[in-house]
Amino acid sequence: MTHYLYKITVWISRLAILNLLWLGFSLLGLIVFGFFPAT
Repeated sequence: MTHYLYKITVWISRLAILNLLWLGFSLLGLIVFGFFPAT
């Protein structure tokens, strides 16, 4: 039971990290491609 629960928490943490990376790179792209063409 604990092994099963551990596998679930590992997957949730991986998805959370992936989601944060996606959000960060999306914001970075928005800033880079939004700011530089305007200058």
